[in-house]
Amino acid sequence: MFTETQDNIFLLSYDEVLHYFSGDNDRVAVHLGGSYVDFYSGQVFHIETNTQWEWWLRTPGWDSYLASLVNKDGSVNNDGYIVADNIGGVRPALWLNIGDETNNVQPNNS
Repeated sequence: MFTETQDNIFLLSYDEVLHYFSGDNDRVAVHLGGSYVDFYSGQVFHIETNTQWEWWLRTPGWDSYLASLVNKDGSVNNDGYIVADNIGGVRPALWLNIGDETNNVQPNNS
């Protein structure tokens, strides 16, 4: 079951990513390109446009220094990767209330 969160912006859990994305292809994240600086070495890395990218989940891995991750191919690694590793990015999620809850508006699927 999902671990509830009251945060406005958060990372998805392992269970949520399996629930809200229908398959590996839907979970693939594509980087728009750019540069970043490695925190430890100070080295600048350049990322090509349309590069597939890993992204972190909030679910812990099998040990306290690991976290679950969605791999470049969209598969989910629940064993976890070392959190201090300089890989991947984040794909923030949010709950958005777009109307009055008493209105009970249903989407038009026509």
